[in-house]
Amino acid sequence: MLADLNRKYLDTLEKRPLATKALTAAILNGLNEQLATYFAGESRKTTIKIGCKEVQLSHFLTKRVPLMFLYGLLINGPFSHYAYKLLHLVYRPPLGPRKRLAQILTSLVTITPAISALMISYISLISSTNIANVKDLSSAKAELLDVLKKIKGALQKSLVSVVRSSWISSPIFMLVAQSFLKPNQWAVFFNFCYFVLGTYNNTIIKRRLKEQSSNTEKQK
Repeated sequence: MLADLNRKYLDTLEKRPLATKALTAAILNGLNEQLATYFAGESRKTTIKIGCKEVQLSHFLTKRVPLMFLYGLLINGPFSHYAYKLLHLVYRPPLGPRKRLAQILTSLVTITPAISALMISYISLISSTNIANVKDLSSAKAELLDVLKKIKGALQKSLVSVVRSSWISSPIFMLVAQSFLKPNQWAVFFNFCYFVLGTYNNTIIKRRLKEQSSNTEKQK
């Protein structure tokens, strides 16, 4: 059964590469968000009414899961698809040792930092934006400036560490992809690899944003 599912998935990947990669990235990013929320200790309380009593339930369900699903569907999946497609256009087979090394280095200094910056910026955006604060044009401008400031702060605090951790693992992923996978399968393979790595990085970012918000509240 698993073999049949795998074959059907690969067939769909060949026929509809962009849609398949985007949907795969969406599912993995949504799951990434839910797991990172749990590991970061971002518990929430929901009050439900049972008969005449109100009961508070502690849980880790978050509204950001569908937002991260959209991130994978509309940003991460399509960006990865076209980025690796361009990489393969630049480095056409056959790939000798020098070309393989050049391909890995090019990916490390272009695609890896770009994907890391997109992830950090988006997480900061959905964590910082508060539509309730927007009441008129002036408050909308103030909210936008505040969000941009927080995104900049998140990038300054987290980008280097996220890229560094990716640089450690990415060459291994690239070597595996170069050796065993078709070019069209790279983006999906990396999505699975970075699902594990991304959950770790997302947890770190969430913890730092949590500390940043806590410090801001103390200063007020």
